[in-house]
Amino acid sequence: MFENFPLQVFVFNVGQGDNILLRLPDGSFGFIDFFHNGTQNPAGEPPSLTFVKNNASPKIKNSFVHLSHYHLDHIKGMEKWIDWAKDKDVAQIWLPGIHDPMEVLEIFIKVLNNAKLIKDILKQPEHAGLIDRYNKIKRNYEKSIFPYLKDFINRLEGIGGETEYMIAGIIPNAVSVPEEVKSFCLCPHKKRVKQLALVNPMQILLYLLNERKHINSDGNDISAVLLLVYKQIRLLFSGDATHASFMESMQYLVKHSEVCNNYNFEADFVKVSHHGSKHSSDLVIWENILPENSEAVLLAISSGDHKKFEHPDQETLDHIYEAANKKNAKIGVYSTNGKGDRQHDSILVGEMRVKWPDGKKRQEVSNKLDNNLAVLGLVTRGQIYPSSQTFLGYCFEFDPDNATEPIRVMRVLPESAILAP
Repeated sequence: MFENFPLQVFVFNVGQGDNILLRLPDGSFGFIDFFHNGTQNPAGEPPSLTFVKNNASPKIKNSFVHLSHYHLDHIKGMEKWIDWAKDKDVAQIWLPGIHDPMEVLEIFIKVLNNAKLIKDILKQPEHAGLIDRYNKIKRNYEKSIFPYLKDFINRLEGIGGETEYMIAGIIPNAVSVPEEVKSFCLCPHKKRVKQLALVNPMQILLYLLNERKHINSDGNDISAVLLLVYKQIRLLFSGDATHASFMESMQYLVKHSEVCNNYNFEADFVKVSHHGSKHSSDLVIWENILPENSEAVLLAISSGDHKKFEHPDQETLDHIYEAANKKNAKIGVYSTNGKGDRQHDSILVGEMRVKWPDGKKRQEVSNKLDNNLAVLGLVTRGQIYPSSQTFLGYCFEFDPDNATEPIRVMRVLPESAILAP
């Protein structure tokens, strides 16, 4: 059933977060990040998990599970996957950084309980007024964050698989066809991760207190960038990697091309970093990512209808389009919230119907077809309503041996989805 598959990348509609599933050519699956949203995903679990439960063989093979970093919009729902995966075979676990996350958390707690350090920091004029923030953070770590992540990490380690920490360099192949699929971590490179180790207690405290202007560090700096190479197809999954991480890693690879077998950041598919934030974008970055004279580069943006962020930023989209013009690259942009979409001229967007548990909203809709279709959140053939449960996300399919359709883009819909005329 799962032999000789094209490589498929599912970018699920989860609002403001990331949840990605790969079906590899040998039929095994790879999972990248685990956010889910109660509105878009009423099953109460990451849709990547819902997909494999309803559409894959019970003898599913898991090639890898990868967390880009530890922010909630990337790990919420991981415990659901762990519950499901504990009796499954998992080959590789890829975690960002060079330190055991439990070790880092314990260092954080130790710093937060260092009374002399707290006194020395808080008495400095530039850090005045931080006592309330310190008390809140200390309480959150001790009562919420630390217990949750401790349980989370212990359970993750209990599912088996070889754990690899993500620094620039070759990471072991995760699939049973090593000649066809290769995997690399391009970012953050070792120098930057070591800087983020924050061995200086004062730096750690300032980091925890969100005083980033004093340490020049961002919580997304540790976010890994994963490169998968399948024959001539290159896929880049950039998590929430920051502008600084991209720039430093690209400079590093110029000097150390052997690290990734002379690969660089050029890609045929890109999961755009940080939901399309302008803080993770730059014209130079996109000029390095988009291949010269490419006939087809697909870019996926996982964003929701967040009122504050309003991702993807227009500045990021402008960087992408300007770089595409400079590199003479033909691109398609596909966002789960519909903002900034620009379909590739020669690649039609099709439909993929999958088995999916019916949400309450769809059941109600089926009995109210005489009502206003837009209000009901139905999907029309010409336009999607990204906030609807009906739109599950996109599937990007790569089949280099198929001369007719080597690349396909499909909207993923439930079998029971109701389409407006």
